[in-house]
Amino acid sequence: MKTIRYFLVLLFTVISISAFSAPKKPAWVKQRPTDGSYYIGIAFADKRGNVTDYMQDARMRALSAMASEIKISISSNSVLQQVENNTDIYQRYESKINSSVIQTLEGYEVETWEDKKEYWVMMRLSKVKYQMRQQMKLDQAKMAASVLIDEAEKMIVSYQPYTALDLYFKAALSIKDHLEADLTHRSATGMRDIGMEILNGINNTLQKIEVLPVQKVMTIGRAGVANITPSARVMFAGAEESRPVAGVPVRYSFVSGSGSIKESSISDLEGLVSTSVTKLSSGIKRHEIRMEVDMEQLHKSFGQNEDLWQIFRGKTAAPQCVVVVELEKVASTIDMKEVVFEGRRTCETLQREVRAILAQNFFNFTTKPENASYSVDIYPGISKSEIKSGNGYKVFIVYLEMGITITDTNTGYEVFSHHISGIRGFQPGSFEHAITAACNSMYQKFLDEVIPAMEQLDL
Repeated sequence: MKTIRYFLVLLFTVISISAFSAPKKPAWVKQRPTDGSYYIGIAFADKRGNVTDYMQDARMRALSAMASEIKISISSNSVLQQVENNTDIYQRYESKINSSVIQTLEGYEVETWEDKKEYWVMMRLSKVKYQMRQQMKLDQAKMAASVLIDEAEKMIVSYQPYTALDLYFKAALSIKDHLEADLTHRSATGMRDIGMEILNGINNTLQKIEVLPVQKVMTIGRAGVANITPSARVMFAGAEESRPVAGVPVRYSFVSGSGSIKESSISDLEGLVSTSVTKLSSGIKRHEIRMEVDMEQLHKSFGQNEDLWQIFRGKTAAPQCVVVVELEKVASTIDMKEVVFEGRRTCETLQREVRAILAQNFFNFTTKPENASYSVDIYPGISKSEIKSGNGYKVFIVYLEMGITITDTNTGYEVFSHHISGIRGFQPGSFEHAITAACNSMYQKFLDEVIPAMEQLDL
């Protein structure tokens, strides 16, 4: 009886040990299979920590290993080939395509094996099934995009470019995972290149949108005057006529000059857009305001995919126009009070250039003091001259000074004063050559110092 009991205990122990021993190690753990009809990925993880974590780790490694076997080639008929000259976008999308292969994997087989220390996973995917599944997805994407393109073309005919752009971009989103592929598609009307139709559709539509100023040049009284409302009309040049476009975002900025300006607005049903300039902060008489379709806001309206927008927008410039705001120039007298030094005078060219730049930007000069709001007095002159000689050379040197004052004739108050000194001109040959060089330097100094300072005046 004791012998039987001992035998049963021994038998139970052997069975228990066998039951809890690891299964026999499969061949794929010992050596990677070579099967050309499958993509295969094998990986393992040490059995440390949480069970779920190490199992998930091994599975992800195996999946990545399998994905790395799938090489994506870029078709010569793909959209990416059309933007190959844009190296940054091309390389970014090429990298994105290769890194996103793992997201396309489905329908693969999974085998696992484990012992006390390691957890192993093998995944394999039929190459034929993978290619068939990818082709099916590509065909569905091309079909969906072609329907959207057809709808976009109908919107173009009916003068609804903004809606057309929306449809074209949705078509682009339909094929965004297939930009490397051949996107030609057979339809009832023949072969179509879906990618190029979207590319051309977006760019042709943008090129037919016009921003036309209602008033090209606006003239106002003085800097600082509020309630200036430059406006424009957003139009679409269709096959037969141009019509206004509603809902287009337009932004505004100073090309020259400065001030306070409303930065953006949306075109209304009549295609009208306008901005408000509440202040012109500089005294310059000519301000240029750019009114352009806000391409950044436009693409945000169609989605947040910046790279996709850059690919299909191409290099089409934003439709725009420029409105000129001119301040009425104030009447002023001008008096050139030249200082003559040792019989030498400054060149007449300097005086003409100074007068011209002041007339261009600030004043209408008059010879009648009773009609002038300001008087401008300018004092150019030579303050010093000398000759330096040496072995075989002689250099003529002159020093120029120039002052300018502006006086309000109504109050007698001096509103502006500036003095430039120490301008040196030196040339061989004669004092006349040295004076010419000094005058050129003086005029540049006048542009750099005096004009910016006068732009801050409220004349």
